[in-house]
Amino acid sequence: MSIDIKTLHLRICLGAIALMATIPFLMAHHYHPIPSFFQEWVAAAFSLIALTALLRRPQGAPLEVPDIALLPVGLMLIAVIQWLFHTEPLTDRLLMFGVYMVWTIFLIILGRHLAKTVGLTTVVDVLATALVIGTLLESLTGAVQLAGMARMPWFFPAIPGGLRGNLAQPNNFADYLWVGVASVIYLRGRGLLGNASAVLGLSILLPFGVLSGSRSIWLYGAALMAMSLVWTWKASDLPAKTLRNWSIGVLVGSVLFQVLFNETKDLWNVVTSGTRMAEQSYDPIRVVLWRMAVDGFLENPWLGVGFGQYTRYFHLHVFNVMPFHLPGLPENAHNILLQLLVEMGMAAGALLLVFSARWALGIVRTHLTPQIWWVGAVAMVLGIHANLEYPLWYGFFLAIAALVAGAASPSNHVLQVGRAAPYILAAFLVLSGLALNNLYRDYGLLEDALNGRIAASSPAERQEKTEQALRQLADESLLRPYVDFAVANIMPVDRNALDIKLQNCERAQHFSASREIVFKCAHLLALAGKDEDSRQALKLAVASYPDTAPLVLAQWKKLALTDPAVARLVADFPTAPGIAAPVSGSSVQQAPANQR
Repeated sequence: MSIDIKTLHLRICLGAIALMATIPFLMAHHYHPIPSFFQEWVAAAFSLIALTALLRRPQGAPLEVPDIALLPVGLMLIAVIQWLFHTEPLTDRLLMFGVYMVWTIFLIILGRHLAKTVGLTTVVDVLATALVIGTLLESLTGAVQLAGMARMPWFFPAIPGGLRGNLAQPNNFADYLWVGVASVIYLRGRGLLGNASAVLGLSILLPFGVLSGSRSIWLYGAALMAMSLVWTWKASDLPAKTLRNWSIGVLVGSVLFQVLFNETKDLWNVVTSGTRMAEQSYDPIRVVLWRMAVDGFLENPWLGVGFGQYTRYFHLHVFNVMPFHLPGLPENAHNILLQLLVEMGMAAGALLLVFSARWALGIVRTHLTPQIWWVGAVAMVLGIHANLEYPLWYGFFLAIAALVAGAASPSNHVLQVGRAAPYILAAFLVLSGLALNNLYRDYGLLEDALNGRIAASSPAERQEKTEQALRQLADESLLRPYVDFAVANIMPVDRNALDIKLQNCERAQHFSASREIVFKCAHLLALAGKDEDSRQALKLAVASYPDTAPLVLAQWKKLALTDPAVARLVADFPTAPGIAAPVSGSSVQQAPANQR
């Protein structure tokens, strides 16, 4: 049976979005400075294949733009205003943010186009099936970690605490698994999975969700059950009842697995979700992050503190959280609304609330089908997590959210794009492909340089090649902020080219005030004779990273024997009385994992 070219192309595009929802989550390569780079790169590469579906629209035909696409459009406009009027705009970060927003807009439009072309049912079936397969394979990576057999490059190694899978972070791991749980329920409600297959799939996904140690799984389970109960109140057909019964079942099943793990806890060297919930009913760390975000917003309500500057703001105001302290400076407020408010101001928060509410209310008012149930379930899981952490700062989570939001969009705007639109889109896809290729090359060089993997016959030659690679990237690459960060990490602490080193310190701390850099920059300020600035920088460093301070002090005491500048630092080295020990199970990053 022959298949025409158009049908084959559509199947390839649907296959690309299926792979985009699976492959990135299974990749185990996570190194600094951007541990998620290759995962996001792969998601972007598959999206370019899928976006070619837009090229097959009839010439001159109008394009439907979902209402929710105006959210990233509005955020881009705010970014432009920040660049024009903010006192310290970070151009590189704003440019990268703009790239992500353009990508999001195209994925939203793609989701709508595919839903119109092949139907929402087909799009949801493809994504749900892909997510079930992907999350089952992700569970396998958790099982390998649990067995103590995880090794690079195929499996991310086990770390004490909850299971992380190849996503390398317990809450991201649990989020992805529960999107898979929702997909199993949906496929069972549609009759595409039998009872035995659904039970088998959930019997794999649910226990690994519990073993992740993420307390969010109880919110996911409760939210799915509540949504399904309301669903059957409004629609009492058989699929609705099936979705309700299975939604109740997954929450009950999670509780039963938790009880089982409690009874056999000597066999498992991991912290379970129920154990963390019992030990800590609320998270004091998140309360601190949210309070600091509110403070930053109230100080800068119109334009915010600047996109990507939450960490910098936290560092400069770290004394405000005393006597509590974090195990490291946070990258993010762990709440998408507060993050937008603190970094981009009141208008950004209003855009998020208005367009999210319009989309959600429109979904509720549509005909209640299993497909709409799945859309609501995925949106709730991602939405709950986005208000507790920052999954949508990762391209692979953002891609799923954008596609789902566009595909099920209840309100759309008709845009007359003209006959030249396919050619413009084709040019955009080609240029995007070239940009991805350049980023792949540049990041590979940057990661090798920062992690000491550049081939050389001697340490001196490796140092020379590393410096040469970083100079090349600083001049040519979009990754300039990461280059500044890398240079600040490896530059020696001495008086050679001191002015240049201090300038790099300033740029690097604006990008990421990491534990290595803040102490190094205080040291360099002392070498430059800027004693007052050095003392203040040191106070902030000790308050931000009190656990690192004793190690630095021990090193500086040795240097103080021969260097008067360091001796003055040691004499003025602050203490941090009353600072509590770090809270276990923290989700705060201690290194710049994914800052934009």
